[in-house]
Amino acid sequence: MIRSGRRTGATLVEVLVVILVVSVLFAILLPALGSSRSSARRRQCVAEMASHQQVILAYTLDSDGYWPFALSDDRQGGYIDPGGNPVNGYRYLMVGGLWHLPILESYKDDPYSTSLICPADEETLAMRDQIASDHGVDPQQVIGTLPRHISSAMYLTPKALEEDRNEWSSTYARVSRASEVTFPSSKSLLVEALPFHEAGYESGSVSESSRLVVGSVDGAIAWRRLSDAVPAVILDTQRGDSDLRRAMHAFDTTRGGVRGRDW
Repeated sequence: MIRSGRRTGATLVEVLVVILVVSVLFAILLPALGSSRSSARRRQCVAEMASHQQVILAYTLDSDGYWPFALSDDRQGGYIDPGGNPVNGYRYLMVGGLWHLPILESYKDDPYSTSLICPADEETLAMRDQIASDHGVDPQQVIGTLPRHISSAMYLTPKALEEDRNEWSSTYARVSRASEVTFPSSKSLLVEALPFHEAGYESGSVSESSRLVVGSVDGAIAWRRLSDAVPAVILDTQRGDSDLRRAMHAFDTTRGGVRGRDW
């Protein structure tokens, strides 16, 4: 029997070289893949925000110009939430995050429709599921505010925003109309209130230089820095907040009253 002297397998050194080359290529490509994924998420986010604004503005055409409003009048000068509970000042300012409830038919009656949640948001659904687990209910029964919300200035009287206030008054609550906004306008309508797309968001290293996705009443979508917003009116419902939280709040309320915020 004649044996061939030619090798049919790879040596250990060759295997290690191949592993090293693959590892180097992976290390080079990984940041690029991550950057590509982040860019895709940003593009998707902007497209979704633009679509939501069209839905909101279409709603105003069918509702005598009013913005979507999820609360009910308790006939005693206050408001109640979808669960039938009285709404205090802090919770009233959260009404902007419930804009989707009156128009759920546009989202297949799903309060957590995929398009309502930012593709970079890994918190909202996790929080919903945790609440559902804690209370032993179906996750779809949990009604929460969305990080994407209508500017709170659209639900406050101009008087509430004329000067810094130290106390909340229920007389500040109102639902304004789209017609009260002067066109053309760069005033904020729909705001993604958390900087999901910032590289340092998950580690908590965001600052006032962080950017939010902001949809203007004129339909344009732009990236706005927290530091670019004029000082907000801080009502007592925000006492004790961090400087960063106050900066985020600045995107929601302004001395411009129901007209929203200008840049």
